[in-house]
Amino acid sequence: MAVLSISSYVSRGYVGNRVISFALETLGIEVVALPTVIFSNHPGNSSYKGFPIDSSDLAAFFEELNKTSDLNNIDLVLSGYIGNVNQVSKIIKIVNQIKKLKEKLYICDPIIGNEKGMFINPEVAENIKNNLVPLADIITPNQFELEYLSGKEIRNMNDIITSSEIVRGMGAKSIILTSSHIENKLVSVFCLDEKEGWLFKVPFLLTSSNGAGDLFSALICYYSCYMKMSLKNSVEKTVATCWSVIKNSKNTDDLDIIKFLKKSLSEVSDFYAKKVV
Repeated sequence: MAVLSISSYVSRGYVGNRVISFALETLGIEVVALPTVIFSNHPGNSSYKGFPIDSSDLAAFFEELNKTSDLNNIDLVLSGYIGNVNQVSKIIKIVNQIKKLKEKLYICDPIIGNEKGMFINPEVAENIKNNLVPLADIITPNQFELEYLSGKEIRNMNDIITSSEIVRGMGAKSIILTSSHIENKLVSVFCLDEKEGWLFKVPFLLTSSNGAGDLFSALICYYSCYMKMSLKNSVEKTVATCWSVIKNSKNTDDLDIIKFLKKSLSEVSDFYAKKVV
């Protein structure tokens, strides 16, 4: 019982595989972590050092895993931050190889940018859009990323639904918009599959939250794959957990998840959920 997580590694802080591994292992799920980059700290900080992993090394890491362990123990593949365009083809091969074994999930967190704009190479972004999103059972974009993937600006709820349907038409089975700010002082989260769509709202928290997206995708892995919850229930639990962690974290560069991951979810006093599709 394990998750194969393909994402960034930082020496200090809780983003990428550092937060994904901690969150899932705290919940009792083994994580096999393949690094796409090795950074000293989050690259959004004032300075950092590091480098992307060569795509041949990424493939070699996986091949060694294949030799020394049983890939059948991997229930799910999660991809996050990608370091260079050549890594995408390797990730495609890894996902396809895992999926051939039996029915496995692939969750794609298309880490492309945020409200400040795109922060990865545009060629990498295009490859995520054209090659990884169509493979995904679930994708977890923020508003900027959903706009990029769909080619549509989001200003209201109808735009969110339309954009999500466009991306589902590209091949992704389920869409989870992890954060949108179409309403003042609220964060809107939306999910859509072939059956229905749900909107969730929580109060906006003015705090630094690097790693929140990684924590979100890790919890979606847990609730959807291991707790066998529906998309709606998985998102509902994930939103509540992430909101609680962010609310209780110190205002630092990264989430203080060590202290607050297991904190009660009952603190979400103004939680809103509504079926909209």
